[in-house]
Amino acid sequence: MAAIIAQMTRANRERKKRKRIETSKCMYEIPPYDPRFKVEVHNKWVSRRQKYRDLEDETEEFNKKIDAIIEKRRYDEQAVPRTCCQNLAEVILVTFLLSIVPTLLYIIDRSIDTNMDIYYGNSTTNQSCTCKGG
Repeated sequence: MAAIIAQMTRANRERKKRKRIETSKCMYEIPPYDPRFKVEVHNKWVSRRQKYRDLEDETEEFNKKIDAIIEKRRYDEQAVPRTCCQNLAEVILVTFLLSIVPTLLYIIDRSIDTNMDIYYGNSTTNQSCTCKGG
């Protein structure tokens, strides 16, 4: 314990021996800036920061334009409600298209003679009745 107190006392004595410069005092005298000095031109960090901000502004403006174009396209692509005449026309068209194949098959079936007995010589048209009683 005595060693710790001795160490603290010694550090305090050394601290008091050092010359302290108050914050209100300055050892250097800085001359005023040249009136032609412009921070935006001569300081590279400030000029780069300004260019970066200009670029950010341009990018933000560009993004706003792109968002407006996208929003306009979305609005234009929205489904337009159909009218009654459009629905009726679609029903008629779909019904017509679905009935083409069955109608053609029916017409072909009726127009072609499918009685194959004539081709094989088995004519059944003018035969006499061979049943009992007749």
